[in-house]
Amino acid sequence: MSWSLQVSSGLSDLEFNRWRKLLEKRAGMAVGEQLRSMLQVQINQRMQAIGYSDYSAYYDFVHSGLGGRLEQALLIEKLVVSETSFFRHRPSYDFVSSAFAQYLERRQAGNTKACFDVWSIGCASGEEPYSLAMGFEDLLADCELYGSGYYSIVATDISHRAIALARKGEYGRAKFDTVPDEQKQHYFEQLKDGRYKVKPALAKSICFSQANIVDIDNMPVVKMDLVFTQNMLVYFRKPQRLRILDYIAERLKPGGYLVLGLGEVTKWHNPRMQIVDVGAVQVYQRNKE
Repeated sequence: MSWSLQVSSGLSDLEFNRWRKLLEKRAGMAVGEQLRSMLQVQINQRMQAIGYSDYSAYYDFVHSGLGGRLEQALLIEKLVVSETSFFRHRPSYDFVSSAFAQYLERRQAGNTKACFDVWSIGCASGEEPYSLAMGFEDLLADCELYGSGYYSIVATDISHRAIALARKGEYGRAKFDTVPDEQKQHYFEQLKDGRYKVKPALAKSICFSQANIVDIDNMPVVKMDLVFTQNMLVYFRKPQRLRILDYIAERLKPGGYLVLGLGEVTKWHNPRMQIVDVGAVQVYQRNKE
């Protein structure tokens, strides 16, 4: 009998509830019944990797000492979906570019000297912040300001592995189906193995960092012109989503924007934020005060 069959009896209701409570406490993840099979598969794979065949024993290990905390982090990494693509929702990126264009107009008119600061939350393997940067650099090139450093992007994700991939900035050909050839040639260099690597000129204004958005209330309050996140909030229960959104609102400059994935939040009301009607994009703007 193979190892996988030895543990294939499945998580009992008690065990499933123990794990879902742990994951919600540690990572904010709302693991519903529809994710039960995925949770079991990922737990089984980690148990096999370190030699456990009993769910309860593995659960106890995850709660014990430094080794358990490291194992807990590895399990969360396996559960968090880090798949994304360049320009995943084009209308959202078009809106961000229009906001940056307005900033450039203010700067050229002498109404601001500040940098345009952006936070990409749940950036996965980096396609999201690199897409934002391409849009910004295209506009700067139009104004003959290419490489000016007028913007900065902080990109965060809960996954250490995803952040490492993002910093490396190397992607297979299939990733570029949504990237125009002109941008691909301008912002990436082709490697000998056929993959493409982000050029330093595009990467220099992006800072990648591992961070758990659940801990946002303990993060430094750095004011942003724009916060961008797509499909990150779907992992959380509604009360947690609303709490995170309120903390994000505190980190926006007056007039700053919050751009969300479609359907990520409904019935959120914050006295400092207003919904922006821009069609197929979910955008909130902080009051200019």
